[in-house]
Amino acid sequence: MHLETVAVSQREGVSPKISPEDEIVDFHWAEFRRAVAEKGDARPFLQLAAPRGLHVWQMAANRGRSDALVLVGKAHEYGLGTREDLTLAVECFQKAASAGNGVAQATLGRLSYQGRGVPQSDVEAVAWFRKAAAQGLADAQSALGVMYHQGRGVPQSDAAALAWLRRAADQGFAAAEVALAAMYMEGRGVPQNDSEASSWLRRSAVRGYIPAQLLMASCHGSGRGVPKSDAESASWLRKAAEQGSAAAQCLCVSKVVACHRTTGKLRPGFTALPIRRTLCLSWIGWLTITNTCRLPRR
Repeated sequence: MHLETVAVSQREGVSPKISPEDEIVDFHWAEFRRAVAEKGDARPFLQLAAPRGLHVWQMAANRGRSDALVLVGKAHEYGLGTREDLTLAVECFQKAASAGNGVAQATLGRLSYQGRGVPQSDVEAVAWFRKAAAQGLADAQSALGVMYHQGRGVPQSDAAALAWLRRAADQGFAAAEVALAAMYMEGRGVPQNDSEASSWLRRSAVRGYIPAQLLMASCHGSGRGVPKSDAESASWLRKAAEQGSAAAQCLCVSKVVACHRTTGKLRPGFTALPIRRTLCLSWIGWLTITNTCRLPRR
């Protein structure tokens, strides 16, 4: 429920009422934030929601809702439901950030880091990330941890990177969990610990975060931090491939093709996984069309 509506209703001593438009914005905002936290990318959701939701978001933004303004900005940034207009998107984010919206602040940090729509500036990116992180925003905390890890816009500090990443990971932010796993794998700021790394990876992998699933496949394939298992490795690859990961699809197809060429059979781990010929052919077709990878030649 829209918090401003609740606050006004409480002051007036009446039951809170919410318009249908606000209900739509609340739902879309919650789904947008969930996609960012669990998948690391909300564009697939926004692509579905924007064609019908954009006019509702704009109406709510005109009434002063900063979260709706962020959604409008996202639609313009990626050209979803409207034409792509990065200048207009930045204007939306800046207005929402001025109103204290942490997501808008974190978005301006990302754009400053990338140099998209605004001048590239690591220092400016860090400043925006700090504002959002101070509000407890997990994606901003994660981004700030990465900036400390890389030494961009701030002095390089594994300790600071670890602290910010852990704050975000403790909130269930998938990208931070993977970054934290990398710190344990490398022994950066913490004692090297593959088991702890795989534990963090699994948290985000089971929620469908593709980079974590790919890394879990790699860990099981090599036995790093987890028991070596072709079946587990194949299972994680399949999960990522079925979500549309071209890298996972390429690896699955390459393994199937290579094994059939050398032995006429799948590796033992892949026999526990129904990688059907039709499925492989569909992946091969997609990978060929998108020119994502090259399959082994005969």
